[in-house]
Amino acid sequence: MYNISDLIARYIPLIESIKLESRKWLMIVVLSRFLFIPTFYFTAKYGDQGWMIMLISLLGVTNGYLTVCVMTVAPKGCTGPEANALGNILVLFLLGGIFLGVALDWLWIIGNVVVLLSYISLGCGSCLSLWCPKLYIDGYFC
Repeated sequence: MYNISDLIARYIPLIESIKLESRKWLMIVVLSRFLFIPTFYFTAKYGDQGWMIMLISLLGVTNGYLTVCVMTVAPKGCTGPEANALGNILVLFLLGGIFLGVALDWLWIIGNVVVLLSYISLGCGSCLSLWCPKLYIDGYFC
């Protein structure tokens, strides 16, 4: 859902009447995305899957829309070679964020696999439910 929402939202700024071009409002909207952190926490703890899908879709929409708006509006504040350099810096940070996200995701996966393998090799499969309840459900490894 995230990728589909992100893709659709990248085309929303083509409609000039709803394209966000104010630097002040761009900053406010980008910083307000930090509100997703407690929202995701409480939805994971108390909500159901429908709310989580809606939040993930909303995160994708805001990501796609704001990425296009920031990438098109930011270089307009500079002239000549500065605009070109700023565009390159924006792309560098975009790629750096993607790389960091992928690297941290792999570390998370590797960490869960190491915990799972260590408990299986120690013969403590039944102890796994105490340490990693997400991996051990109803007597079966997921």
